Amino acid sequence: MPGKHGPNSLKNYIAIHETVMDRFVRDGFVEHNGVTFQAFGAGLILIEGVILCEGGLVCRAEKTLEVMGDERDPQVQTIKYAYNVHLSGGGNLFRYDNVHVHPGLEDENHRHGFDLETGQETVTATGLEWPTLGEVLEEMRQWHWDHLDRAPARPASPRPK
Repeated sequence: MPGKHGPNSLKNYIAIHETVMDRFVRDGFVEHNGVTFQAFGAGLILIEGVILCEGGLVCRAEKTLEVMGDERDPQVQTIKYAYNVHLSGGGNLFRYDNVHVHPGLEDENHRHGFDLETGQETVTATGLEWPTLGEVLEEMRQWHWDHLDRAPARPASPRPK
């Protein structure tokens, strides 16, 4: 898969991830970055954690990278991902993933949308270019600004230790 989801060196992948996350932390949108990288079975890396953001927004990120090639300069590529965005103390806002299949949908990459008031799923869209974690954080920031005056008050997220 070419482009932003194609194979990349592990070293470069981590550098890009850290650069993007540092930018969101410096900008003040990300209040806590709890994402970690860990080996996960033979030839796999698990990236997971909770990201606490401005306005009580929370992103639970889970990605599985396949490790390919030379041990000295391994290449990695995302094979599974899920980004679940919700309000602290509230329900889901949206989720991108490819970890489950919906019968009748055109591909496994999809986005779920949820009604803020009822919590009911409102839409499942497929055929999308699946986002990077940085793009999900940008969408969260835009959602925050678009709904700042309409979102129900939520308690602040406790910071994990």
